[in-house]
Amino acid sequence: MLKTLLARSQCDLDTLQYFSVAASFLKFLKMLSRMDNQFVSQPFRSHLDSLKGKITYRDQNVSGSKSGGKHDETFLLSVIPNLVTFVRVKIPNLQAMAAAVAADKNKNKDIKIYNEDTCTEYHDLMCELLQRFHNSLSVLKNIRESAISAGVTGRQTEATTGPCLVDIMAHLRLVVLMGRSLRAMVRGNAMEEHLQGIGPLLEVNVGKSWLMSENAEEDIKFHILKPYSMRHGKLLLPWEAYRNWLKLMVHNLDSIHVLDDYLRSFNSPDINIEVKILYPSCPDRKMLP
Repeated sequence: MLKTLLARSQCDLDTLQYFSVAASFLKFLKMLSRMDNQFVSQPFRSHLDSLKGKITYRDQNVSGSKSGGKHDETFLLSVIPNLVTFVRVKIPNLQAMAAAVAADKNKNKDIKIYNEDTCTEYHDLMCELLQRFHNSLSVLKNIRESAISAGVTGRQTEATTGPCLVDIMAHLRLVVLMGRSLRAMVRGNAMEEHLQGIGPLLEVNVGKSWLMSENAEEDIKFHILKPYSMRHGKLLLPWEAYRNWLKLMVHNLDSIHVLDDYLRSFNSPDINIEVKILYPSCPDRKMLP
């Protein structure tokens, strides 16, 4: 399967991400379900939206990780140039920082995105990315359901499926763009500093009946986000709950990047990986009931 994915994407990370999301309908349904969660996601998003334009900078002196620094660099050099043409929020300071980093030949020095000039832009952009990511997932789901209702299947002619496929590809690109942009932001060192800085402003529900839903598996995912619960012998602070929630929102986009990093870690460019999946034969009429 891995070999097939790599062959179909021609080893291009963008194409591989499109194929992965499109091929796994359950994956983007799960992402949408998590974004729609009424007990955690909706209150968290609503509260973050209420803080737009109200952020004041607090220097947290966060010691960032190496991987977080790489995500910050990706955010500045790849995400900002792609987003600036169509996001509604104005980000002139982030744009200026991205241009300065791109022009700087010393790529090895630490990048500090979050400061007094960028803190408000950073928060407002995060809120818009969350909204656009959620909207793009919802639209993609609606397009698929409309196609199914109209009787469009993989066996229809190109003339019948053409417009539908164009819509699907357009919104699939939007899902990947918004998701990858949000992922770079969420996993960067700047996000840690931002959430710690606004920690005193973050509202949380710490009641005993924190979660109630019909999906036990998802309940477990969200239950471990409960603020002030014990995690690894320490209380989970509100800012840490928001951080872990944001990571959960983009978790399903991690697999392709993990795979890409793993394959790039080999010295030899020629890698042939075989994956065999064993499954029982399908029952036939001769088999006993």
